[in-house]
Amino acid sequence: MTGLLILLLWLAATIQYRVELGLFSFALMEPVALLVVGFLFLYQLGRGRLVLTKDRLQWLFLAFTIWVAIIRPWAEGWKHGLSDVRDWAIPVLTYVVLIGTVRKGWRRWSRLFVLLAVLYTFLGLYQVATDSFRITGGTALFKSSFSVTPEGKLALASYAAGFFNHPNNFADYLSWALMICLGLSTSQPRWRFLAPLGAILLMIGIFLTYSKSAVAGAAISIVVLIALRLKGGKPLVLVTGLCAMLVPAAALIFLALLPQGGFTSHPILSTFFWRVGVWRDTLQIIQSHPEILLIGNGDGMLAALYPFVFFHPHNLFLYFLLDYGIVGLVFIIAVGWTIVNRGVMLYQRHLARREPLLLALWMALLNTFILGLAEAAFICIELRMIFLIVAACFTGLSREIRAEQSLTTVEPEIRRLGKYGQAQVARPVHL
Repeated sequence: MTGLLILLLWLAATIQYRVELGLFSFALMEPVALLVVGFLFLYQLGRGRLVLTKDRLQWLFLAFTIWVAIIRPWAEGWKHGLSDVRDWAIPVLTYVVLIGTVRKGWRRWSRLFVLLAVLYTFLGLYQVATDSFRITGGTALFKSSFSVTPEGKLALASYAAGFFNHPNNFADYLSWALMICLGLSTSQPRWRFLAPLGAILLMIGIFLTYSKSAVAGAAISIVVLIALRLKGGKPLVLVTGLCAMLVPAAALIFLALLPQGGFTSHPILSTFFWRVGVWRDTLQIIQSHPEILLIGNGDGMLAALYPFVFFHPHNLFLYFLLDYGIVGLVFIIAVGWTIVNRGVMLYQRHLARREPLLLALWMALLNTFILGLAEAAFICIELRMIFLIVAACFTGLSREIRAEQSLTTVEPEIRRLGKYGQAQVARPVHL
């Protein structure tokens, strides 16, 4: 029963559909997530105890959700603000219950995550071939490709979107799956042939979304993941993890400061410089309304300028600053630092090379921050849920591996006699 509910949760998070009931609306995923949370919560009660782990990400997200519940009801668009509270609370509650209840089987759930993404890639190929079957409608009426027309503009193209209402959201989902798939390709012998095929399909799917940010982010993440698979220690993974976030950020700042003309006027960079304009307007809004630094809720002002960007400045850090103030910016930086620090722990415990799937899950989380430099990360409840599903797989698998190591370090024949001659087994050693 637990496995079926988790399968439903994995599926529901990939269908971006909103049910409109007059003044009230909700995402299709919400009742499914609440069903899973309710069942797992009752399961914990049946065992006679509630479990709250010491996981740092859990407490960061819980504290942030409380802050969101305090400030967002006062947003200019109160309906959107209240919906935002729910859109954070449900994924965070799901993450807390998942890591507190599911103790084993995280390798299986990670493989299921990749399998679903590969199946959705076939759907994306069909959508591109027929320019149809985007059943959830879609907010992208057109999508610019990578080719240039004779007029010097990006040509429009049929795109892959899966069951998301925008191809860029689908690209984010496939990017997470791609990182995990690359970890599967070196984790078990039976996956060494299937996983590379899956990775190729996922890369094709990302390309056919025509998300420039996702294509660039995937390329950077693949290079970093390959580098981390090479022999290295704690300094290497720390420096690489930081560079994976800081180098692309520095490159974007450099491009944004360049004057228009020359290679910067190439059509392929047109969407990037459109984002630069949104970033400048976002900073202007914050400068004109400094109270945003304290209470956030600046998304309504941005929507007045750009009604089609859906309250998002297309930069992860500006988004949290605009919507949630300085507290939101500190929160997302703390989340990023916690993820980088966990990569260091992989090397401290000698797991980076022995458990490639765990390393790939870590890279998938880090990839969120690379994509978020120029993309609408966390724009909807589905992407928030998928990120926390990947985080749950990483946290759960880390704990599962530590438990396995604790069992294997106890040698049955190593016993010692106690004070009164009783045989005592040596205590497990945690690596």
